[in-house]
Amino acid sequence: MSRVIVKNLPSKISAEDLKKHFSQKGTVTDVKLIYKNGEFRRYGFVGFESEEACREACSYFNNSFIRQAKINVEVCQDLKSTDKPRTWREKNKVKKQALKEKMKDDSKSPTSKNEKSKKKKKKELKYGDEYLQAYQDDPEFKDFVNSSKRNLDDGLVMQTPGTDSGTITDDEDSNNQDEVDVKIAHKKEISDLDYLKSLKVSSTAEDASSKGKRKLLLGMEERYTLVIRTKERCKIRQKGKVTFTKQSIKDFLKPLKCKSLRIPPKHKYVAYVGFKTEREMRRALQKNKSFLNGARVRVSKYEEPVTEEGSSHGKENAPWSAAEEKIKKTEPVAETGKLFVRNLWYSVTEDDLRNLFDKYGKIADIDLPICKLTRRPKGFATVTFMFPEHSVRAMTALDGTTFKGRLLHILPGHTDEKEKEK
Repeated sequence: MSRVIVKNLPSKISAEDLKKHFSQKGTVTDVKLIYKNGEFRRYGFVGFESEEACREACSYFNNSFIRQAKINVEVCQDLKSTDKPRTWREKNKVKKQALKEKMKDDSKSPTSKNEKSKKKKKKELKYGDEYLQAYQDDPEFKDFVNSSKRNLDDGLVMQTPGTDSGTITDDEDSNNQDEVDVKIAHKKEISDLDYLKSLKVSSTAEDASSKGKRKLLLGMEERYTLVIRTKERCKIRQKGKVTFTKQSIKDFLKPLKCKSLRIPPKHKYVAYVGFKTEREMRRALQKNKSFLNGARVRVSKYEEPVTEEGSSHGKENAPWSAAEEKIKKTEPVAETGKLFVRNLWYSVTEDDLRNLFDKYGKIADIDLPICKLTRRPKGFATVTFMFPEHSVRAMTALDGTTFKGRLLHILPGHTDEKEKEK
């Protein structure tokens, strides 16, 4: 196993810092910090290229310190292994099952039944019932109880609603309201319109708020938006600059002035610019295929994606919908013999994959896509076996295992129509 779990990490540590710390004992292929509801759980996983480097790192870094925090380093176990430690959820399930079994055993025993009946009797007896049972036969106590009941009844009869208690009935409330209305109506200075206005409820405030909302909706200007994109990332990385910043885009669009400008936080190679008039948008479109910070930029008009029904931003038009449909239509591995392997290390080679899958049968083809910009593998590959039975055996054996410090995820491969024709 070439993967390590690191516990009791400092609360403020990044993946890059952890990678630098553990790269002293070998090449680190993967670092993953665990978060839950946005909070760091203070543990993570580190993957190494070889098992020897993993063992050395475990023995060297165990019980060492990172920023005044004593860390605990252990070798991880495979997902399919039976010796791996149980989670808290599994432990709680075992405890609940043990408690249920104990309850069943106690209910069957006769001593437990007697104890339960005694507990029920105690619950039925309220506070003070034991003292009342002691004085039930005493005649003087009975006279005292009867006299107290009579006094309580007399007191309730004496109190009438609306006089002593200070409560106002519905009839009095309606009479007071009529008197107010009569006083307003008898005034000579008030006209009929003013009288009707006085009868209005406090719904005027709600009407005002709704009018304000309408004004805001009517006041919204129609903006003409453009999309600015680029693909040349390597040139920008060499200069040590970010491709798109708000200031750089404003300088790029001069002398035009944009009304809105938005750069997505996770995609720094796309920007959305809004203009007030269509004329300004057309002038901005003329800057298509020009250069911004040494990178070629494409400027195009933004169009909202529309589904078949006509509603925009639908689930059918999502970027992953096509991939989901392909997965549904994929044929089983037992027929195609093709596997899709992902979460690979970015420095893996075809020979490494061949050595890994060659144990389970003859391989017909290995496709390892390479990025045009970085000239490194993209992190996924497809492996095709001569006989489909061997692909099923490889998928069941290798899915969820570690390879070069990363957990493999194997799915059935998708065959295109062109491949089927061949």
